[in-house]
Amino acid sequence: MLSLCLRRPLIALIMLLLSASLASLWPSTRAAWVFYRNPIVIEFLFGMAVAAGLIGLVGLQQTALPRFVAAGLPAMMVVAGGTLFCLRLAPARLLLRLGDASYSLYLSHRFTLRALALLVLPYLPAGPVAIWDFLLLAGASCLLVSLLVQHWIERPLRGAVARRSAHKGAGAA
Repeated sequence: MLSLCLRRPLIALIMLLLSASLASLWPSTRAAWVFYRNPIVIEFLFGMAVAAGLIGLVGLQQTALPRFVAAGLPAMMVVAGGTLFCLRLAPARLLLRLGDASYSLYLSHRFTLRALALLVLPYLPAGPVAIWDFLLLAGASCLLVSLLVQHWIERPLRGAVARRSAHKGAGAA
């Protein structure tokens, strides 16, 4: 978070990453150098970056910093920590389907949440348990609707656009 105090935080971040990358190529037998280049220590530092990103998402929201610094930079750290430095596992079929439906989720979640707020929320009892129940129901409903939208709307539209593009391309040749 030191770069937030600097005049050009993006340049500071790029220089830090470049320095760390170049330093890893430099051979040395010094104890401190060997310690800090240990993969477990590097993974710990990545974990600290993810934690700093999570803390930044909460703590920087009430500042006068530009939005890309207050929200974008911490969000980037969290996403990078979750995607770039994870184990390479064979992906589950459901996770692949949810990834394919992510754009449908982006487009349909507002409608799903509005419907749930109108149809379900009035019947839930007041209290913190009901809030968690609604959040779980809302999350599952949004994912289910996005899978349906992706299967019944997005996929057929993509196929039609691809066929039309291929047809126009063949006619022009």
